[in-house]
Amino acid sequence: MATAGGEAAVNFASYGEHFTVHDYKADGRATAGYLWALLNGSWHRYPEVVNRNGYAGNPVTVNYSITEGTAVAYQACLGTSDGPQECTDFHYDTA
Repeated sequence: MATAGGEAAVNFASYGEHFTVHDYKADGRATAGYLWALLNGSWHRYPEVVNRNGYAGNPVTVNYSITEGTAVAYQACLGTSDGPQECTDFHYDTA
């Protein structure tokens, strides 16, 4: 899932709960990914995952430990929480 211009993207792999944030544009702006899990009937947001590596750099991957079958929601954003952001809609999946 990527922002409208394709600059920021995230992937979630259900098996192993790997969350990856990509930066596909050399524009000087970081990209951020956000992951939520539905725990005990409430959505819990994990810490912001930021990729400041730029277009030529590696993606940033976090390996979460989420119980199999747990509902998750995630989104990609161009920019980080400390400034203006352009974000995708939420994408829903299960761990």
